[in-house]
Amino acid sequence: MKALSFYLLVTAMALMETVSAQTFKGPQFVLFYNTGKGKVLIYDKCFSVENVVNILYRVPATCQYYTDMTCKTPTPDYPVPHAAGDKAPPKYSKGFVKCSPPPK
Repeated sequence: MKALSFYLLVTAMALMETVSAQTFKGPQFVLFYNTGKGKVLIYDKCFSVENVVNILYRVPATCQYYTDMTCKTPTPDYPVPHAAGDKAPPKYSKGFVKCSPPPK
């Protein structure tokens, strides 16, 4: 009986680890433009903030602002952390942003 209990405990722990390790599938961010249209994005995509009035963060993210459209030259500012569910305007009205999962 002890062996069965131990087996069930190990199986339950493995299942919990598998479920908690799942990543969010689908768009992680929604950009809202001043035209009323929206655009969905995923992590690590460089995007322009021109004409963006709000960004909805569906997952936690750390966003870095850049001066170029390839997101190679970061601004001197620190990356900005956002929690899941945050909805905020971009820090700047011009420029480019790339958001990544927060550091662990």
